[in-house]
Amino acid sequence: MVDRRNLQVKAGNNKSLTRKWLGPYRVVKAIGSHAYRLEVPEGTRWHNVVHTTLLKPFRRRDEPQDMDEDEEEIWEVEEIVNSRKVKGVVQYRVRWSGCTELEDTWETFDHLDNCPEKLTEFRVKFPRKPRDEREV
Repeated sequence: MVDRRNLQVKAGNNKSLTRKWLGPYRVVKAIGSHAYRLEVPEGTRWHNVVHTTLLKPFRRRDEPQDMDEDEEEIWEVEEIVNSRKVKGVVQYRVRWSGCTELEDTWETFDHLDNCPEKLTEFRVKFPRKPRDEREV
């Protein structure tokens, strides 16, 4: 994907509503250590060698699963790594199975009703961290 901020691309009436990234384009060759030659469509009006700061890898979005309106997606908790109290409400930092540390989220006790064993493991490991009163 190519960042379009330095490119003059026909934007129509409102530039802010156009896509910020163009592509995806296939990398043909590395040019030095900081640039790549891309395979761009015929008639493109910008140079096909682009600096690495203007590139990002293309990632396919997973196709959405067909779900009933009443059905809620359930994620598996790998471990609870921290807890905190925000405005009197205890939140737990959750690492989800198959996800990285960057994808951890803060969840309340109400959202963790399907993993009592993970809460127990966290409590044994960190007995002094904040905990919800409803936690057994």
